[in-house]
Amino acid sequence: MSKSRQHSPRTPAERLIRSLQEAVAIQQGDSSAARVTRRLITARACVAEPAPSYRARRVARLRRRLKVSQALFAQMLNVSAETVRAWEQGKNPPSGPAARLLELVGQHPDWFLRSIAVRSSFAAATRDVQFMADVTETTREFDPTSADGLRDD
Repeated sequence: MSKSRQHSPRTPAERLIRSLQEAVAIQQGDSSAARVTRRLITARACVAEPAPSYRARRVARLRRRLKVSQALFAQMLNVSAETVRAWEQGKNPPSGPAARLLELVGQHPDWFLRSIAVRSSFAAATRDVQFMADVTETTREFDPTSADGLRDD
């Protein structure tokens, strides 16, 4: 092994130290970050997992965990209130894009809850500080260990 070449790290500790040294060099401008090459992922090489199925009780439970009405839930998802009602009554279970959207609501409730804005007329009329606190606290009640915080019974 020549003196001009550094030995490649063999242990996890050596690799970690080397990585940290590289990070410091990049941060200080002494080195540039590695180039990343992105490749197109095709259906020939991969397959996407299908969206989970949502029965009526599961949809209703997801909405209740968000602590929103059917009408507001429909607005958040950009669907009609009748659609949410049909899902929760089991008349027309969500499928395709709707099921994937519900999966995302379960995985990222805080993102969907950020779309809620309290009407200024309501806030002025009620002056309900607790209501605003409840809207803010809703996202802290989800189980992050579950894919969507729910189980299909």
